[in-house]
Amino acid sequence: MGIYVNPGYDGFEEIRRDIYVDKTGLIAYMNSLIGKPKPLVSFSRPRRFGKSFDANMLCAYYDKSCDSRFLFEDLAIAKEGSFEKHLNQYHVISFDVTGFITDAKEKRTNVISEIKNSILKELREAFPGCIEAEETAIKQIHDNRYDGVLKDYIGNLLLVGINYDKEAKGEGAKKHSCVIESV
Repeated sequence: MGIYVNPGYDGFEEIRRDIYVDKTGLIAYMNSLIGKPKPLVSFSRPRRFGKSFDANMLCAYYDKSCDSRFLFEDLAIAKEGSFEKHLNQYHVISFDVTGFITDAKEKRTNVISEIKNSILKELREAFPGCIEAEETAIKQIHDNRYDGVLKDYIGNLLLVGINYDKEAKGEGAKKHSCVIESV
């Protein structure tokens, strides 16, 4: 398990120890989109309204590097027909844009570059030989050729991103709303 690649279920397990409202209907919805062309989904939530909880839940459910069945078997998703089919079946990349914004300011670099570099570093460590050059991998993903190098090497991949949620106005709002799409 890594920080960004296959983060496991620890974050969701911690959430389940406290008061938890079952939001696994989100998983059932996501399951219905898997296999559809370009399933890019955005779940909007107000500040402090559960974006990180949702991301941790999705990572725990889909991440194939762990067995998280025990965290979901008493929740609504366990009653869905798609529960078994997708449980722990995907490599997951997860990231929170907020932390990268701070790092980029300190290093005086571009936020998107920071995210890409960090994720590619972990992908190279997790799957040696999979990604030879950053430019090639990014171009293949950008050109919708993910089914080439990455998919052949590591299988299906799910990206879970938490976008920057600071209130931004004007051009700043547009800039922040495009970060995940740019990655």
